[in-house]
Amino acid sequence: PASQCYHVRREIQQERNQQQRDIQEKNRQLEDKNEQLRLKIIENEQLQESVRDLRESDNHHREQLHLKNIEIQQLQENNRDLRESDNHHREQLHLKNIEIQQLQENNRDLRESD
Repeated sequence: PASQCYHVRREIQQERNQQQRDIQEKNRQLEDKNEQLRLKIIENEQLQESVRDLRESDNHHREQLHLKNIEIQQLQENNRDLRESDNHHREQLHLKNIEIQQLQENNRDLRESD
C-alpha cells in the first residue's frame, strides 16, 4: 500500500509536470504568435504611412496639374486674343495699302494730267 501510494503520488506528480510543460509550451507558442502579430502591426502601420504619403503626393500632383491646366487655358485664351488682334491689324494694314495704292494712282493720274 505504501509503495502503491508512492506510485500514485509519483504518477500524479508526473502528470502535473507534463501539464506544466504543456502549459509552458502553449505559452511559448502564444508568445511567438504575439511577436508575429506585433511585427505584422508594425508592418501594417508602415504601409498605412506609405499610403498616406502617396495620397498626399498624389493630391499635390493633382493640384499642380490643375494649376498647369489653368495656365494652359489662359495661354490659349491669350493666343486667341493675339490672333484676333493680329488679324485685325492685318486687315487694317491691307486697307491702308489699298488706300496708299489709290493715292499713288491718284498722284500718277494728277502728274499725267499736268
